[in-house]
Amino acid sequence: MKATREVSGDDANGCEILLDISGMHCAGCVARVEKALRSVPGVAEASVDLMTQQARIIAPSAEELPVRLVEAVRSAGYQAELRDRPLGSPNSHVPAAAMDIPSESEHALSPWERQEHYAKSRLRDSVLGLFGLAVVVAAMFALPASGLALALAVLGAGSVQIYVGGPIAWAALRQFRHGVIGMDALIALGTWTAFAAAFAETLFPGLSLHETLGFGHGGSGVSMYFSDSVMILTFISFGRYLETKVKVRASNAIRQLMDLAPPSALMQAETDFRETPVDRIPKGAVVLVRVGEKIPLDGVIVQGASDIDESWLTGEALPVPKRPGQSVLTGSINLTGPLQVEVLKPAGETALAQVVRLVRQVQSGKPRIGRLADRLVAWFVPVVAATALTSLLIWGPLLGRWGTALNALVAVLVIACPCALGVATPAALMVAAGIGARRGILNKNAEVLETMGQVDVVVLDKTGTLTLGRPQLVGTAAVRKVSPEDVLRWAAAAEQTSLHPLAAAIVAEAERRGISWKPAETTSLLPGIGIRAELDGRELVVGGDAVLPDGLSPMEAFALLDAPQESGSPAETDPEGEIRVWVVGEGRLLGLLRFADVPAESSQEAVTMIRRRGLRIVMLTGDRREVAERVGRQLGIDEIVAEVRPEDKFEVVRRLQREGHRVAMVGDGVNDAPALAAADVGIALGAGADVAKESADVVLIGRDLRAIPECLALSRNTMATIWENMFWALIYNAVLIPLAAGVAVPWTGFLVPAPAAAAAMALSDVSVVLNSLRLYRKPLA
Repeated sequence: MKATREVSGDDANGCEILLDISGMHCAGCVARVEKALRSVPGVAEASVDLMTQQARIIAPSAEELPVRLVEAVRSAGYQAELRDRPLGSPNSHVPAAAMDIPSESEHALSPWERQEHYAKSRLRDSVLGLFGLAVVVAAMFALPASGLALALAVLGAGSVQIYVGGPIAWAALRQFRHGVIGMDALIALGTWTAFAAAFAETLFPGLSLHETLGFGHGGSGVSMYFSDSVMILTFISFGRYLETKVKVRASNAIRQLMDLAPPSALMQAETDFRETPVDRIPKGAVVLVRVGEKIPLDGVIVQGASDIDESWLTGEALPVPKRPGQSVLTGSINLTGPLQVEVLKPAGETALAQVVRLVRQVQSGKPRIGRLADRLVAWFVPVVAATALTSLLIWGPLLGRWGTALNALVAVLVIACPCALGVATPAALMVAAGIGARRGILNKNAEVLETMGQVDVVVLDKTGTLTLGRPQLVGTAAVRKVSPEDVLRWAAAAEQTSLHPLAAAIVAEAERRGISWKPAETTSLLPGIGIRAELDGRELVVGGDAVLPDGLSPMEAFALLDAPQESGSPAETDPEGEIRVWVVGEGRLLGLLRFADVPAESSQEAVTMIRRRGLRIVMLTGDRREVAERVGRQLGIDEIVAEVRPEDKFEVVRRLQREGHRVAMVGDGVNDAPALAAADVGIALGAGADVAKESADVVLIGRDLRAIPECLALSRNTMATIWENMFWALIYNAVLIPLAAGVAVPWTGFLVPAPAAAAAMALSDVSVVLNSLRLYRKPLA
């Protein structure tokens, strides 16, 4: 089993190292590996995920650190190895042999392929177990009592015990040498005890230890314990096969994200382009992206133009036109024309890499309920071992029922399942992280999912969050005998070369309406006033009240306007929060353009969805009160705090918390940073390529506010699923372990057969993961 090592880059907190761990089967294994990793000097943080079999370590960059981490894992009785590191990462100059990096052939398998390989191995074990069981059953019931029947039973059961049970026993022995007793030890002890009992009955034909089904031998005198040991290993192997397949399905979301990045690209090398692995392409290199190919790395177009599908990042279904000088992101698809792209960020630093890293952080994290499960599991194996031994002593030496004693010992050992407790939290987190990634919701840690479900107040920044954050043309009016389309056409001709935001809004609206115009012959800026242009030999001035003809007041100018083309009334001399731009030609008023920062398209629906969930909504803005109240009326928000500075936003959040509320703050992550940090949950919008740099707990890749109620719903669904998983895992162990120990025998005579105990243990893990997959079906609306 090989391991992955990835480094996110040097920062104040050090670097991130990922290890693949082999040999873990339960939460107890996770706890022991985490303890071993945290004991390494310099490790700031270590978390292990049972679902992905990965360890994530945050530590300062040091050449010898990876070797020490691997040694620490091995000292705990498990295996961990390293894979190649991305180009330019720390320790990239360290020899592979010193790092204990596996051979190149081992690197052919991706993490998903290794999971599939493991599943196939367990399926092969299951098939062998069924074949061995068929041989044993044939020897028991199809053959007369003879040496041939006994030989076939020993051959069938022994093959399964050695080929399937041998690796489990070896793993248990390896862990035991390091002072670790885990699930492998329980399974090995149970199956080898059953196999030993079968040999005892074979060597001593008069001995009948098996009481579970009311008889000790088949018609041929073959011990029933042969079939027990084979069935236990078969059920356990098939259960691990099913569990792995379901885990692979649960991890599909992050797998799909990672598959967005192509493995290689055409990098410019002198006069031609050569196929090069993306992790060996440095910053500043130029790559060729042909039509239909994915952008390999974040960069800027230096040659060519095309339509780009960025739906993976923005959720926008329509392709985006891109020209030289514009940026493109890894995983986007080039649709219409070849491009040459200069790389701005190497592998491991792209927006896609940051998204994958955030998803992994959530999957490997632990909310409070997960840490509770870890504490329970720490005591689980010792308690189970004590219960099994107690059952053996009570039913054997004390009561003289050795058949019941042996069955209880084996059944308790194999039915106990800390795995279900260990998988309860990470399974749900893995599915939730995948759902969030698909919808552009990136939680930075697992605790956020727990806290988010407790939020009862949502504080929304106005500018750039509820509104677009840039002026939009909301009204066009003209004097008599002049059309509003002409007013917009003349204004676009004058403003075409200007970089002012209002100029951009004028040109964009004219293009949207399909209005064409002839470029102005000359233009000159009027600082603080507007712009002057010459169009068809006529002077045209566009600007604020200062450009009105001499002697004409704004009130008188409004009176000259005809009915407007769009919303609003020309009689409104000072609409709340609106900006007015006059168009004057040859000293005569021609028309008026009105601008405002309007609510985003999704804001109204998002506010309605949040209110439907019974949450209190507060609008927070540094803008004028009348402007904020206008937006509030449009969106149906009554509670408004206006004219506040960034530090005042912080105090508003703190005041709500002092009142006993759980607060989610939603902002753009710039001037809202103090409030985002103070809130119980900070949500940053539209972070794009800088998702890992935001100060918020949750990053919404796009700017669709409907993701906010979806985020709240996902949190509550996830926590509900974790509690369900924990409940059933605890109930399973609390009910079946006593039954396996034989507490019901005095009253009902019922004793759980050892093979049935193994089947129940295998199905308990699968049921927890399947229940987590139900998250895909739960609505977020």
